[in-house]
Amino acid sequence: MYERHFGFTEKPFNLTPDFRYLFLSSGHQAALANLASGVRERSGCLLLTGEVGTGKTTLIRHFLSQTGPDVRAAVVLNPALSAGEMFHAILQDLEIPFHGGTLKDAMDTLANALIAAKARDLKVVVLIDEAQNLNPRVLEQFRLMSNLETERDKLLTLVLVGEPALRGLLDQPSLRQLSQRITSRSHLEPLSLDETRGYIKHRLVVAGGSGAAIDDPAIRRIYEFSKGVPRNINVLCDRALVGAFGEGKTVVDERLVDAAAAELLPSNQTKPLMGGRWSPALGLFSLGLMLVLLLRFCASPPSPVPVKVTPAPASVALPSASLEITPILLGPGTSSQVPAQAAPAAGVRCVSSLKSRAAAIAGMERVLGTPGFDTAQATLTFDQWKALKLPAIARFQGASGPCEVGIVPVDAASTSITDDTGVYVMPNAKLVDSYLGSAILGFVDRESVLAKSESARLVWAREMLEKNKLVGARASDAAFHEALSRLASSVGLENKNTTSVDGVLLAALYALDGGQLKGTGQ
Repeated sequence: MYERHFGFTEKPFNLTPDFRYLFLSSGHQAALANLASGVRERSGCLLLTGEVGTGKTTLIRHFLSQTGPDVRAAVVLNPALSAGEMFHAILQDLEIPFHGGTLKDAMDTLANALIAAKARDLKVVVLIDEAQNLNPRVLEQFRLMSNLETERDKLLTLVLVGEPALRGLLDQPSLRQLSQRITSRSHLEPLSLDETRGYIKHRLVVAGGSGAAIDDPAIRRIYEFSKGVPRNINVLCDRALVGAFGEGKTVVDERLVDAAAAELLPSNQTKPLMGGRWSPALGLFSLGLMLVLLLRFCASPPSPVPVKVTPAPASVALPSASLEITPILLGPGTSSQVPAQAAPAAGVRCVSSLKSRAAAIAGMERVLGTPGFDTAQATLTFDQWKALKLPAIARFQGASGPCEVGIVPVDAASTSITDDTGVYVMPNAKLVDSYLGSAILGFVDRESVLAKSESARLVWAREMLEKNKLVGARASDAAFHEALSRLASSVGLENKNTTSVDGVLLAALYALDGGQLKGTGQ
């Protein structure tokens, strides 16, 4: 939305864990060094903890991208699995053939594969994210797995990543043997003021800017509000940049940060800094910003019309007795349910663009079944999005101006909408004309494609195309790249470099296999 205004090539403060934007504070550097050393030395078990939003997942992805060809890694992003499911997932990730059996069969298969890997001087890493949610019985199985060793070396390095509660979990007497096997404990703290300043400027520069779009007093205010937590910094910076864009300014100042915090944070976190001199101005700021954004994004409006903004209710109660539930399957073993209400008379009904985006993100997490998911920014038609059958956060022209809402396909003729007013279903005929052509596709990189090398990504892409009969088995490289190019064109990617499998192309490949709606008549 504001990228061109500031000279960015992309948004600098997205919430997705893009390791290109990784800022290595002293704590992040120490944690990265501990991970690298632990894998190199074949340490038995490593621990990485940090509060929500401190950059654990981004650090993990960066670490995996830096491992050499002698490292094989399995990444488990969903800890809510039984021990059998967990080991099956690990075997799949390590590409170790396993045709079913008991938990013991799975562990024996893994042990034999680890011995073979050691003979080839390969290091094997199993990384568990959100490990604080693991069942203690599953953790005990990991302790048994950590016993796999030769006379000199461990055959496996286990990396447990999670929130501080993970440390308390490992302190339980029943898990003391696993805790004793941890050879490195790293904890990510929030950033200091100087680190916050460096973090913000780093992201501005990576996005193509000069690093001067947010002035120093504004950075200090961002630090006060965010407490140095990177995710909070991202949200505040993004909102403040939107505010500056709405006012036609090229530099974010303290006032814009205060206004962003007033919209984003609970009142008890903003009152000390949002004293009387700003309160009267905030309503005018929000109203003026909405008007400017409406005028900028509407195609040739007949005349500037003042926009009346009706405050959103504090909460929206959904009637439970009359809800119609439409099951949506987003992939093997993954399901979600979208509650349907009567459609509004016309257009999406979101009131606050900012709150609507937050509701859309929460809706995506609910549909995808994970608090963290992968995204791809796409410029595509509404019909192209329907063909992908992936949930998305998309821009529509609403009654109060342009607004981002969560969208999930229900069937060929209707779409579920999530915004700041709740969840409801609308016919596509009413949506297509107000769709503004920009969508953030949501998917789960369940096969950790982003952590693989470019050559391994292409191998995976070929397998996906062959599985869906878009290219023949043993087809030539030219035929494979032609099929990949056709897929890219179908989702609005013209002249796509088909040697790089990421972004929208990766989302489209996942959509081939796990994005189709099942049980809804399609």
